[in-house]
Amino acid sequence: MPTPKPFSEAEWKSLQFAVLDVFMMVSNVEGEGIDDAEASAFYEFVTEPSHVSNPVLQQVLSTLASDYKNIIGAFGQTYKFDGPYFEQSFKRAGGILDNRLAASQAEQFKEELVFQLGVSVANAAGPLTPETGRVGKSELQALTAIAKWLGSASVKSVPKQDVLAGRWNGQGGSYQFTKQGNQYSVTEYGAVGETGTGTATLVANTVTLKANNPLLGAYTIQFNLDGNTLRGSLNVLGNAVPMVLTRS
Repeated sequence: MPTPKPFSEAEWKSLQFAVLDVFMMVSNVEGEGIDDAEASAFYEFVTEPSHVSNPVLQQVLSTLASDYKNIIGAFGQTYKFDGPYFEQSFKRAGGILDNRLAASQAEQFKEELVFQLGVSVANAAGPLTPETGRVGKSELQALTAIAKWLGSASVKSVPKQDVLAGRWNGQGGSYQFTKQGNQYSVTEYGAVGETGTGTATLVANTVTLKANNPLLGAYTIQFNLDGNTLRGSLNVLGNAVPMVLTRS
């Protein structure tokens, strides 16, 4: 695949490597190796470039995904897990962006690389905390260092991951929780698509879901929130049917 203009082949490779370096630095910084959830978050980010707005970063991700095996092979020949290597890599990538793109486009690339890829990998595993979601102290320090080395003009606060918002999967379907003010809107999904809607509230670790679907009519479930698991029961014809949902 031809290298997109105005970048040289070496410059484009440096931008591809910067994406890999964000993943490697953030996922390994706590010294526990790469978690499966972190690898999945990275894979989703690379293979679905529509998650980002910057057109150059979209192209970098697309070319990385299309030639992943060869790029990983070349990357492995130079990669080192140490500070000087990462500093040099990100400073090189930041310089290329500053030289080749308008200032606003370069900054957008840097911010999305750190605050979308980096944060999504950091948030993929580990215990939830009220302050920074699943982003640990060492991961936060890594993200800050990456932003600094890239030369990002605005090192933002790491977004907090909401403890309930997102997709939760059960045996027969799933629920999508979307934060809206002091509560959540909920969409229920089954094998045929959307099957119901409702609302939910969260008080301490108790989630109260009130929903309606054509089969059950109006129903209420109280779940206990325990990290990535919701446990509760649904009353069906006078019988309590256990329900367990896990976060995607």
